[in-house]
Amino acid sequence: MLCRLKIWLYAGISHGDNPQKTVSLVSLRGFSETKRQSSLIIKTNCVFTSAYSSTVRSVPYSSFNHYLAGLIEGEGSIIVPSSKKDKKGRVTYPSVQIVFALMDLPLALKVQKTLGHGSISRKKSQAAYIFTINSREGLLKIINLVNGKFKTDKIAALYKLIEWYKVKGLTLDLLPKCTIPLNSSSWLAGFI
Repeated sequence: MLCRLKIWLYAGISHGDNPQKTVSLVSLRGFSETKRQSSLIIKTNCVFTSAYSSTVRSVPYSSFNHYLAGLIEGEGSIIVPSSKKDKKGRVTYPSVQIVFALMDLPLALKVQKTLGHGSISRKKSQAAYIFTINSREGLLKIINLVNGKFKTDKIAALYKLIEWYKVKGLTLDLLPKCTIPLNSSSWLAGFI
């Protein structure tokens, strides 16, 4: 039933005698569209909102930026190769990876759809999904979204990624750590 610790996604399903029964969004597969009730409740930062839609409500991009920064800092990693080629002579590329629990697949898919980049693969040894972005366009989008929103020492990895692209001739600024209070953004919801 959980989609990350601070975000719960539930969708109501009409069952004739109990129209108020709720089940997790993950278990909606196999139900016909007529049995789905379009009520969706989202709890973020201890504030309930509801949307009457069959899809997750769009969040303001600035909120998503902070949430994504927290997600990368909490469950993600930024991998920047130290050389242009690996030991086998293959060209190496940087990547951003975020680990999602199995039950958080809908959240991983939503992040992927929102970013418009990346791939999701199942890691059986850890019972998790790995969301990976390694395309140039996707990584530049990540940099633009989260630059200036990091709060932990993982900012060093972001700086390393920015420097990797600066060597390639792009002009990108190294913005400092975000100092706004935790209760003023969605960063903590992504981090936890």
